[in-house]
Amino acid sequence: MIWVIRFLLVYMFLASSIFAQELIETGFLRDQSGQPITAVLPMKYKVYSQSTGGTAIWDSGMMTVSVNDGFYSVRLGASPQPTLDSKVISDNLDYYIGFEVDGDTFPSRELVAYHPRAILADKALHVDWSNISGIPTLNTSNFKRGSGFFSAGETMINIVDDFCTSDTLIYLNVRGALMPIGVWNVNSSDGMITILSDRIEMNVVPFDYVMINKN
Repeated sequence: MIWVIRFLLVYMFLASSIFAQELIETGFLRDQSGQPITAVLPMKYKVYSQSTGGTAIWDSGMMTVSVNDGFYSVRLGASPQPTLDSKVISDNLDYYIGFEVDGDTFPSRELVAYHPRAILADKALHVDWSNISGIPTLNTSNFKRGSGFFSAGETMINIVDDFCTSDTLIYLNVRGALMPIGVWNVNSSDGMITILSDRIEMNVVPFDYVMINKN
């Protein structure tokens, strides 16, 4: 038996010019003796429209998740899992998350109330941009996109790029189902981006980034 403390957050990201919705599940696992677990465990999540019984309307499939000193974090709806968007769940109904870890299915489902998800209103996903005027022209000389990955077993990564300065604004978007174990701190300097984690990362974590120069 594994004891777990779980937190469910709503996360939004922009990919291929289409808004998608993901749920971030962050938790803390203990073994039968109450000690934090450090292991690689199989986990599965399902979304239901009711608190008990019924058929799942979404299934993550089995995932392999690294747990470090009890802590873990996963992204529900991220590739290669099935899409979790307005075609699967509505923005004005409550849903329930079922959870399985290492063969144990937790008896109670976690409520995902519709209120925080209202920020992803279905109408906002289907705007006809052809009728919108006055959109400013984007100055592409002031920003640059890139991608990288945080290696397993590391607490710091440096990305060398002459576009970056000490005043550059940097935005990160983590890709894939596994979230970082630690909290990342992103710093910019002349010719380099430095990303620091307050924990040793257990997985290879890929990410995309955008650099924006003010001038």
